[in-house]
Parts: sequence; structure tokens; C-alpha cells
Amino acid sequence: NAIFGNANYSVLNDIGRYGYDLVLGADALAPSRVRIDATHHRVLFGAPEPSDGIVLPLAFEDFVPITPVGLNGLNALLALDTGDDATIDLAGAFYDKHAGLFTPAGEQSVAGVGAASVESTGRIAVVTLGDRRLFDQPIAETRTLLGTADGHLGSGFLQKFVVTLDYAAQRATLAAP
Repeated sequence: NAIFGNANYSVLNDIGRYGYDLVLGADALAPSRVRIDATHHRVLFGAPEPSDGIVLPLAFEDFVPITPVGLNGLNALLALDTGDDATIDLAGAFYDKHAGLFTPAGEQSVAGVGAASVESTGRIAVVTLGDRRLFDQPIAETRTLLGTADGHLGSGFLQKFVVTLDYAAQRATLAAP
């Protein structure tokens, strides 16, 4: 139910190998309240205001939405990143400063649009989002995760919810599917 006219378009030569034909970026999502329902494989532009859920304040770095998240009581700013398969993925530099957040239990190679790296994986005891606490969540740190914020709340986390992004109101709402 959306038509995109004048916008910033970029050709990404490496997305086809991940099964993508197109990536809609923040500049396409910002003009409308957008609901992402991974359970039902739906994206709705012009979504109604959510009536319940975890409300997260949003700020923006380079037009990327970031939100405060508590990680075992430590405050972090994480980007909402539907393109990151991880649940919580910390930037290597942030993890180096706070290595006690979790104990790595394994390593795996990861690749994404434009980069490849190695990530250390484990679990974190407590994640606080708004007024909610979630326990024993998967977490990773990626050596070469650069760019926005201290890391990402990735699709592994976001797909557990129906996510409504409202850039104009500077908030995201995570509701039960």
C-alpha cells in the first residue's frame, strides 16, 4: 500500500546472494508509521497507533534508529537492525570496554551486505527494554561491526514481536505477535 517516488536509491551489488532483491532503508520507512510483523510476513505502511507493548524511545544516528537498552544493568545504545540476524550484536569496540557482559561460548563466521567477520556468541542474563526485563537472551559481539551505536538489536530479537516504527514520534513499539 505504498508508492515511493523521489528517494535515495543505491545499487548494492552483493545483496542477491542473501536472497534480497531490494532493501528498504530508513529513508523509505520514516514518512509513515510502519508495522513489521515477521510472524505473518507482513509490512504495513500507515499502520494505526499501537494500543499496547513495550515502548522504546528512538534517537537517530545518520538516520538509523537507536534506542537505549540495559545489558546486565549497563546502558547501551543499540540500532534497530532488521538486516542483522543476531538477537543482540555488540560492536567489538564496545564489547572490549565491557568484556564482562557475557562469556563467549562459541565463534562463528558471519557475513552481511558489504562485510564479513567473526562473531563470539553467548548468553546475557538480563536485557532491559523500557519497563520490561527479558532474561537469558542470546548475544554476540562482532569484531568488525562498525558504524552506528554500540551494536544492534537484530532480527533474531525483533522477529519475536510485532514492531511498529514511528519515526515522527521518535518511538518504536514491540507488541506480542
